[in-house]
Amino acid sequence: MSIVVNNLCFTYNPRTEFSVNALIDVNVTINDGEIVGIVGHTGSGKSTFVQHLNGLIKLQSGSIIVNNIDLSAKKIDYNALRSTVGMVFQYPEYQLFADSVGKDIAFGPKNLKLPQDLIDKRVNDSIDMVGLDRSVMDKSPFDLSGGERRRVALAGVLAMQPSILILDEPTAGLDPQGKGEILSLVKQLNKQLGTTIIMVSHDMNEIYENTNRVLLFGEGRIIDDCSTELLFAKGEQIDKLGLQLPTMASIKNKLASRGIYLTGRRVEEVFNSILDLYSRNSRGADNV
Repeated sequence: MSIVVNNLCFTYNPRTEFSVNALIDVNVTINDGEIVGIVGHTGSGKSTFVQHLNGLIKLQSGSIIVNNIDLSAKKIDYNALRSTVGMVFQYPEYQLFADSVGKDIAFGPKNLKLPQDLIDKRVNDSIDMVGLDRSVMDKSPFDLSGGERRRVALAGVLAMQPSILILDEPTAGLDPQGKGEILSLVKQLNKQLGTTIIMVSHDMNEIYENTNRVLLFGEGRIIDDCSTELLFAKGEQIDKLGLQLPTMASIKNKLASRGIYLTGRRVEEVFNSILDLYSRNSRGADNV
């Protein structure tokens, strides 16, 4: 199992008049190799939850075990934890700081005190994985485009070789092509390396098309945990929480209410399902 969370509670500014219960009795297990989306309105506890998973926020109450690392233990190996759990924040390119792309990507592995030849290999492998040419290694990251800087930031996380990758609004600010490239890369990591993906996003279309399971947060609790397909078939529940129903889910739900059932979640999949349904109906009419 990748992650096991039991009875997790967290309060900001505890024992003061400004205290806020951010997480209340959260229980969830995320298995190896899953692609899990996390959604909910602003202030629902999403970011507080994921920041617990790599120790950015320390436990107050409850327990978390991440790949056999017990975060309730008195002594935690944070190097091991952060090698296991890679986190890509919103606008990660703003966290780039080195004077060259190569040095920025190498920062994490160097902190692990790895041999130089292994650091070099990790840097090269990571730059290849994110689809950048190695010729950018000596360039300043600030001379690159926004999409390229996003890839450099992701390469820096991948150089730590995490088995779990947490993405907080991974495509924020990118154009449609840049969004597609980043999401394609994330799914490739999951498929080829078995990386567990946890993706926080306000973009319901992004969640609908690229995850297999969704945790729906509300007022600090997980109020639903089910397959992506099933969650977004619950149109009324999504509306009540003030979240936007994905475009394809909305179309499928309306047609399902009329007895027309389509498969798939991506635009091309739903379109092909419509064509298939039309073709079958046409053949049936010809046989009458």
